[in-house]
Order: sequence, then structure tokens, then C-alpha cells
Amino acid sequence: MELMSTDPSAALCVALRPFMPAFQRSLTEISKSGRETLWSTYDTQSKAAAAFALDIKWAKVRKAIWTWLKRQAQLMRKTDWRRAPGDVVRQARQVFGSLRALVTREGKVDKEKLDALLAEVRGECDAVKPLFQAGAFASAGERYTAALEKLKGSGITARQSVEMQSELTKVLVNVAICAKKQEKFKEAIAFATEALDADPKHVKALFIRGTTHFAAGDPESAVQDLARAVALDPTGDNVRAELKKAREARNLKSPDMEGEVSRSELLAILAVTARLQNIIQEKVSSLAHDLVEERRAGGNKSLPFVEGHMRIHRIELPLDDPLADHGLTEQTFQEKLMEYEKDAEVMGAMALAMRPPPRGNIERARQITGEQIVEIHQLMVTEMRKILDELRHLPSQLKTSMTRKSIEVTAELLVSMAVEREMGIRSEDVEQALMNHESFLCTNADFLKCSEDLAVMMQELGEALG
Repeated sequence: MELMSTDPSAALCVALRPFMPAFQRSLTEISKSGRETLWSTYDTQSKAAAAFALDIKWAKVRKAIWTWLKRQAQLMRKTDWRRAPGDVVRQARQVFGSLRALVTREGKVDKEKLDALLAEVRGECDAVKPLFQAGAFASAGERYTAALEKLKGSGITARQSVEMQSELTKVLVNVAICAKKQEKFKEAIAFATEALDADPKHVKALFIRGTTHFAAGDPESAVQDLARAVALDPTGDNVRAELKKAREARNLKSPDMEGEVSRSELLAILAVTARLQNIIQEKVSSLAHDLVEERRAGGNKSLPFVEGHMRIHRIELPLDDPLADHGLTEQTFQEKLMEYEKDAEVMGAMALAMRPPPRGNIERARQITGEQIVEIHQLMVTEMRKILDELRHLPSQLKTSMTRKSIEVTAELLVSMAVEREMGIRSEDVEQALMNHESFLCTNADFLKCSEDLAVMMQELGEALG
């Protein structure tokens, strides 16, 4: 309520974060999503342009221009001016052709030489695997280092070939692992850092460097690397476990860091949240469809809340809370997010966490009109009121076995069932259809009122636990 009085737009984003997919469209989200998409595109293109500029050999370009200018001065002194226009045009074509070759061909490599080199190095690395598996890390490290020197001594850089970049990074990570196994932590960190210089988004290199920092007694650096790894690949449960361990060690070492969340950690939380949202929505949508068919055949349409909660429990959804792993509450997490409201990457990750990409059938979604979407949301409001009333009248002892998240997901299930039962439309198709009618919905008062009502009721779900 405090956030609502100071920043209604931010409050709406906060309220719409829970799991019900069709709740997650509003004017605020749509405008913010568009803005962040534009900034993300601009950022990507800027980085690509900068990388392209770095690849150009400007010294050679300057030399070619200077040579051309001197040549033109010489020509001016001895030119037959009756033929001058044709000579100048030919010279200009020649120099521009040279410049084009410098920009477009510089950095290309001999493909046969590269293929032979990579085949040799890969063969060597395959031969080292038995040593590594046997625990002979010193010998394995020496062999990997020799392979690394072959790559570096070839005269072919990572910028010149994607294959070279991939192989170089792979070998650097292997050398780092061997160094870590021997507790040569400084060497391991240095090799992992070199791998990340070649590929800043290499998850394994981040994991190795992060766990090495932790082993070396630097949990803060470990947290930063492991959080980046989780943000890039939230499917790795072992990486999340190591991040949690590093955070606990950091907080123990520096109690004042308790509750503090860095940008990297924030991105990690959002990435894990988005992944869990995708899994939950897919499973709940499938369950809702099956239950509608099952209960239609049995002649009993409605599903009591308690039974719905039991069905959710049976499909074993990943209801673990990423915020709890970082010692955060919902309120403190939202406050942290607001600190990065001008950060395109953070806002883009938040948009994915709040509104995962639609999974509906495109053809079916095209048949859904804007007016139907409004009608669907009005039905959702009606159904949510029933759910809240039923939940409030449950025995206190029964409520103690429920969590806020399990209640939210059960509500999503029951509302999805109601929409499919009453209107014959699946929830994932509603999500897809929302994209087709954004301009209409942004200005539709009934839709916006439903969105606000649903957001408030989602907050009341948690309060109903008592």
C-alpha cells in the first residue's frame, strides 16, 4: 500500500508478479516491455558495432589512405589534365577496393590450417581424459597446457574464428580445473579469467572461477561469479547450490552483508524465477485441461479448493522460493528491483519472470477477440472472489499445511479450469491472444479494472492464510 501511494505503476508491476498468466498483462507492463526491448536492441547493436570496429586493422587503413593521398599528389604534378577525370576515377576505384578488402577480409584464416590444428588439439585433449579421470591432475594439466600453447602459437586468434574461440575456451577451462584440483587457486582463477575474456558468457568458466574463489576463501567473489552463471543458465541445480553456500559463507564472514543483493544476484533470482514460472505454467495448464475433461465426463464441473490443492501437490511442482535462497522477502526484493528501473538488462529479466513467453496455439489464439479477452478477465475476477471466500472459510489447521505459493498456483489452476469450462478457451491460448490485442487492451477500461482487481485479490490470497 505504501508503494501504491508513491508509485502506482511500480505497485501494479509488483502486484502482477505472481503466477496466474493471464493476470500479468497491464498498460504498465506493456509500455515498460516495449521500452526495454528497444534499449536491449540498441545495446546489442552498439556492442556488435564496437566489436566490428575492434576487428578492423586501423593502422593498415591509415597507411592505405596516406599512400593514396601521396599518390594523388604525385599524379597532380604529372597528370595530363585533358585525361585527368578518367585517371582520378580509376585511382579512386582502386583505393576504395583496397580499403574494402582490408575491412571485409582482414582476419580471415586458412580453413585447412585451422581444421588441422583443431583436429590435432581435440585428439590430444581426448587422450588426456583417462589421466584426468584417474586423478593424475598434474600430468593432465601439463598435457592440456601443451595443447593450449599449440592454439596460442598458431597465429590464429579467437576473434578470427568462432571454432578457435570455442576450442581455446574449452582448453583454458580444462587447465583451470586441473589447477583447482591441485589447489593452485591463483592459477585456476587466472586461466578461468582468460577463458571468460574469450567468452564472457561461458557458464562452466564462471562456475570454475566462482568455486575456486570460494575454495580460496573469497566468498564475495564466488557469489558474483556463481550468480552470473545462474543468470545465464538457471537449470543448473548444482550451481544454485554452490551459490547458496557461497552466500551463507559471505554473510557469516561479513554479517553486514546479510540481506544485500548485487546486480548479478538479482539477475540470477529473476532467471531462476522465469524458469520456474515456465515449468509451473506448463504443468498447471496441462492439469487444468485434463481436469476439465475428467470432470465433464463425470458430470461434476466445479473443483473444491482443497481438492485442487491436493492435485497440485501430486504433480510435484518446483515450488521452492528463489527469494528464500537469498534471504529476501517479497517486499525487499521489489525494493531492490526498483533500484534498477533504468537498467535494461534487469528490467528485461524482470519482464520475462513476470510474463514468460506465451505457449498457446497461434491459430486458436487468432480466433479470440479483444472483447472475449475482456469477458474472460471478468470471469476470472468472479472466480477469484469465489476462491478467496472458500479459502477464508477453511479451518485454520488445514491452512497451516499450505504455503502462499501453493495457494497461488491452486488459484491459477481453478481459474484456468473455469475459463476453459465456461468459454472453451485454454489459458495458454489466452496468453497468446493477449499479444494480438495489446493496443485495444491498453485503452479498455474494463480490462484495466479487471487487472487491478485481480492484482489486489492475488495479494489477498496470501493474507487469507492468516
